[in-house]
Amino acid sequence: MSFTARVAPPRYLPGQAMHAEWTEFRTVAGRAWLLTGVVVLTVAVGVAAASTARCQSATCGIDPAQVSFTGIYLGQALAAVPASWPWAPSTAPG
Repeated sequence: MSFTARVAPPRYLPGQAMHAEWTEFRTVAGRAWLLTGVVVLTVAVGVAAASTARCQSATCGIDPAQVSFTGIYLGQALAAVPASWPWAPSTAPG
């Protein structure tokens, strides 16, 4: 007769996860460049889109908030593509 013991997975609190991510951000050099690139690209594309969208009347149909948030899509793509590379520090084996 054999018995198997069920072991509950360890519970991690949100504060512990945030602390782990903050430690990784501080110690891995590539993270600072990635964050800087995301912020710069997001702001630059948002400013460019907002400056090119001109509305002559109040009923032209352009939503200024939606136009100004255009840079967020490109900024997210900049963060997602390098994070999915197999040689990225967070996905590297070991």
